[in-house]
Amino acid sequence: GSDGCRIVTGREYSRKKRPVAADGFNDRERDLLVLLSKGFHLPEIAGRLGISKYTLADNLKTIIQKTGASTQAEAVYRAVKEGVIT
Repeated sequence: GSDGCRIVTGREYSRKKRPVAADGFNDRERDLLVLLSKGFHLPEIAGRLGISKYTLADNLKTIIQKTGASTQAEAVYRAVKEGVIT
């Protein structure tokens, strides 16, 4: 997009096994973290990614578990601190 990040939409994103980077995060999780870090609200993130609010909630739950955070803000902070996103 115009904000400099390539977002994969739901239509482009298949149900195949998602490749996971060495840090344990797949591209969808990384995209979600980037959008959260830029201050987008959840309905806008779901729209940009072309996913339902339920899929978004599942992705957020996974991200929070992977980062060991208790909140979305903490998950973003930890992802930046660990270099998952910049």
